[in-house]
Amino acid sequence: MCLTPLAAKAARQKFARAAGHYDEHAAFHRALGCDLTARLGNLPSGAKVLDAGMGTGSGAAGLAEKSNGVWVAGCDAAWPMAAAAKKRYPALAVCAADVQALPFAGEVFDAVVSNLALQWAPDLTQAFGGIFRVLKKGGRFTAAVCAEHTLEELFTALTQTALDRSFAWTRLRSLADIRTIGEAIPWARWETSAETREIRFSDLNELLRWVKGLGANGLNPPYFLGRRHLALADQYYRTRFPAGEGIRATMEIIWIEAVK
Repeated sequence: MCLTPLAAKAARQKFARAAGHYDEHAAFHRALGCDLTARLGNLPSGAKVLDAGMGTGSGAAGLAEKSNGVWVAGCDAAWPMAAAAKKRYPALAVCAADVQALPFAGEVFDAVVSNLALQWAPDLTQAFGGIFRVLKKGGRFTAAVCAEHTLEELFTALTQTALDRSFAWTRLRSLADIRTIGEAIPWARWETSAETREIRFSDLNELLRWVKGLGANGLNPPYFLGRRHLALADQYYRTRFPAGEGIRATMEIIWIEAVK
């Protein structure tokens, strides 16, 4: 499944509201961004790189610092995120733009990177197509995307303890979905792989605060998580998915490495 345009708009609004405190919660994203930059490898001096879904800009700034002589631009669909990036890193070229409608001419970038942003695109075919369009021939596309088993424990705990049996969640795309969408575009090379990483929290409330702090609670249904439901879910979570004295949360990451 994927987000509807209406759900994507709601998600964008949540990210906008989270811009002021996003960095306090984004340690996992920053670590993954370092791995993404390592996968991209060395770029020649003068290369132009786009960070699609840049958030508050730490990944783009890190890439610019690591690759001497490389020009880095970034865009984010949530204007407050893009504004925060420009304020923190004035040297970056920044714009507010949706990855599904990149405001750039064709074949201008030597590489496009995206770190945990593309899962929010309602139309991934359009997003991949736009990235393909702005890349030069031989240009590289490297991305990390959250997939359907991300926060599996959270979804399971909330669903199994829901007092309203109509309770349901929108889930992210699967590896097979992402692979199929990408293979429909004429890349010279298209490779995907999956891995899982674990994050630990003291309890369910801390996990939910983390998700909300990132602005990543855009998958929420129109449903109020009352105290009783949260208490039941926390007990279920601790019993089924313990980690030391707290709980664990799994992130399923799809790596995309492509060449135009």
